[in-house]
Amino acid sequence: MFLDGFRRGSQPGIFGAEGAAICKDFDFENYIRQYGQADIGIMYDPAWDFVEDGWWHSRIAIVGGVANGYTLVRNAREGRLTISDDRGRVLTEASSEAPGFVSVMGIARPSSGHALFSRWGEWFGWLSLTGAIVLGYFAVRPFDINH
Repeated sequence: MFLDGFRRGSQPGIFGAEGAAICKDFDFENYIRQYGQADIGIMYDPAWDFVEDGWWHSRIAIVGGVANGYTLVRNAREGRLTISDDRGRVLTEASSEAPGFVSVMGIARPSSGHALFSRWGEWFGWLSLTGAIVLGYFAVRPFDINH
Protein backbone atom coordinates (compact mmCIF):
# COMPACT_ATOMS: atom_id res chain seq x y z
CA MET A 1 0.00 0.00 0.00
CA PHE A 2 1.10 3.60 -0.65
CA LEU A 3 1.09 4.61 3.04
CA ASP A 4 3.04 1.61 4.34
CA GLY A 5 5.48 2.76 6.98
CA PHE A 6 3.67 6.02 7.74
CA ARG A 7 2.04 6.61 11.12
CA ARG A 8 0.21 9.43 12.78
CA GLY A 9 2.65 11.69 14.58
CA SER A 10 2.53 12.46 18.27
CA GLN A 11 4.46 15.76 18.12
CA PRO A 12 4.05 18.95 16.08
CA GLY A 13 6.12 19.18 12.89
CA ILE A 14 8.76 21.66 14.08
CA PHE A 15 12.00 22.02 12.16
CA GLY A 16 14.22 24.62 13.82
CA ALA A 17 12.42 27.96 13.53
CA GLU A 18 9.84 26.62 11.06
CA GLY A 19 6.79 24.43 11.42
CA ALA A 20 4.47 22.44 9.20
CA ALA A 21 0.87 21.50 9.89
CA ILE A 22 -1.91 20.39 7.59
CA CYS A 23 -5.27 21.90 6.81
CA LYS A 24 -7.52 20.61 9.60
CA ASP A 25 -4.83 21.06 12.28
CA PHE A 26 -5.70 24.76 12.46
CA ASP A 27 -9.15 23.91 13.80
CA PHE A 28 -7.56 22.66 17.04
CA GLU A 29 -6.16 25.66 18.90
CA ASN A 30 -4.47 23.68 21.67
CA TYR A 31 -2.48 21.73 19.08
CA ILE A 32 -1.58 24.82 17.01
CA ARG A 33 -0.58 26.68 20.19
CA GLN A 34 2.33 24.23 20.58
CA TYR A 35 3.94 25.79 17.50
CA GLY A 36 3.72 29.26 19.05
CA GLN A 37 5.19 27.96 22.29
CA ALA A 38 8.13 26.61 20.27
CA ASP A 39 8.79 30.17 18.97
CA ILE A 40 8.66 29.26 15.29
CA GLY A 41 8.88 32.15 12.83
CA ILE A 42 7.18 30.60 9.79
CA MET A 43 4.41 28.01 9.53
CA TYR A 44 3.74 26.08 6.32
CA ASP A 45 0.19 24.85 5.88
CA PRO A 46 -0.74 22.66 2.91
CA ALA A 47 -4.51 22.34 2.75
CA TRP A 48 -7.36 20.99 0.66
CA ASP A 49 -10.42 23.14 1.00
CA PHE A 50 -13.71 22.46 -0.74
CA VAL A 51 -14.40 25.65 -2.73
CA GLU A 52 -17.22 26.98 -0.53
CA ASP A 53 -15.08 27.07 2.62
CA GLY A 54 -11.80 28.21 1.02
CA TRP A 55 -11.86 31.84 2.16
CA TRP A 56 -13.25 30.99 5.60
CA HIS A 57 -10.75 28.22 6.30
CA SER A 58 -7.83 30.36 5.15
CA ARG A 59 -8.89 33.02 7.65
CA ILE A 60 -9.00 30.48 10.49
CA ALA A 61 -5.37 29.65 9.69
CA ILE A 62 -4.43 33.36 9.51
CA VAL A 63 -5.95 33.96 12.95
CA GLY A 64 -3.92 31.00 14.23
CA GLY A 65 -0.80 32.74 12.93
CA VAL A 66 -1.72 35.96 14.72
CA ALA A 67 -2.61 34.21 17.98
CA ASN A 68 0.66 32.28 18.00
CA GLY A 69 3.02 34.85 16.50
CA TYR A 70 4.21 33.36 13.20
CA THR A 71 4.15 34.13 9.50
CA LEU A 72 1.87 31.75 7.60
CA VAL A 73 2.45 30.31 4.13
CA ARG A 74 -0.70 28.43 3.10
CA ASN A 75 -1.06 26.40 -0.05
CA ALA A 76 -4.58 25.15 -0.71
CA ARG A 77 -6.18 22.98 -3.34
CA GLU A 78 -9.69 24.22 -4.13
CA GLY A 79 -9.22 27.10 -1.69
CA ARG A 80 -7.01 30.09 -0.97
CA LEU A 81 -3.25 30.32 -1.28
CA THR A 82 -2.02 32.98 1.14
CA ILE A 83 1.07 34.46 2.66
CA SER A 84 0.26 36.42 5.82
CA ASP A 85 2.39 37.96 8.53
CA ASP A 86 2.10 37.54 12.29
CA ARG A 87 -0.26 40.54 12.47
CA GLY A 88 -2.81 39.01 10.09
CA ARG A 89 -1.95 41.17 7.09
CA VAL A 90 -2.47 39.14 3.93
CA LEU A 91 0.67 39.85 1.91
CA THR A 92 -0.42 37.90 -1.15
CA GLU A 93 -3.42 35.75 -2.02
CA ALA A 94 -4.81 33.74 -4.91
CA SER A 95 -7.81 31.48 -5.31
CA SER A 96 -7.54 27.90 -6.54
CA GLU A 97 -11.29 27.40 -6.30
CA ALA A 98 -11.73 27.31 -10.10
CA PRO A 99 -10.09 24.61 -12.23
CA GLY A 100 -6.61 25.39 -13.52
CA PHE A 101 -3.10 26.04 -12.27
CA VAL A 102 -2.65 28.77 -9.66
CA SER A 103 0.45 29.97 -7.86
CA VAL A 104 1.50 32.87 -5.68
CA MET A 105 4.85 34.49 -5.12
CA GLY A 106 5.79 36.63 -2.20
CA ILE A 107 8.27 37.22 0.56
CA ALA A 108 7.60 35.44 3.85
CA ARG A 109 9.78 36.98 6.53
CA PRO A 110 10.03 35.03 9.78
CA SER A 111 8.28 36.75 12.65
CA SER A 112 9.55 37.15 16.19
CA GLY A 113 7.59 34.12 17.30
CA HIS A 114 6.23 35.80 20.44
CA ALA A 115 2.50 36.12 21.14
CA LEU A 116 0.58 36.45 24.41
CA PHE A 117 -1.98 33.79 23.49
CA SER A 118 0.64 31.11 22.88
CA ARG A 119 2.24 31.92 26.25
CA TRP A 120 -0.74 32.58 28.50
CA GLY A 121 -3.61 30.80 26.76
CA GLU A 122 -7.23 31.79 27.04
CA TRP A 123 -7.12 33.84 30.25
CA PHE A 124 -8.38 37.03 28.57
CA GLY A 125 -11.42 35.26 27.14
CA TRP A 126 -12.28 33.75 30.51
CA LEU A 127 -11.75 37.11 32.23
CA SER A 128 -14.07 38.78 29.70
CA LEU A 129 -16.74 36.12 30.22
CA THR A 130 -16.50 36.46 34.00
CA GLY A 131 -16.76 40.25 33.73
CA ALA A 132 -19.83 39.98 31.48
CA ILE A 133 -21.55 37.64 33.95
CA VAL A 134 -20.81 39.97 36.89
CA LEU A 135 -22.05 43.02 34.96
CA GLY A 136 -25.12 41.08 33.83
CA TYR A 137 -25.90 40.17 37.42
CA PHE A 138 -25.76 43.80 38.54
CA ALA A 139 -27.77 44.93 35.51
CA VAL A 140 -30.78 42.72 36.34
CA ARG A 141 -30.50 42.95 40.16
CA PRO A 142 -32.97 45.37 41.72
CA PHE A 143 -31.24 48.45 43.02
CA ASP A 144 -32.37 49.86 46.35
CA ILE A 145 -30.88 53.28 47.08
CA ASN A 146 -31.95 53.20 50.75
CA HIS A 147 -29.81 50.20 51.73
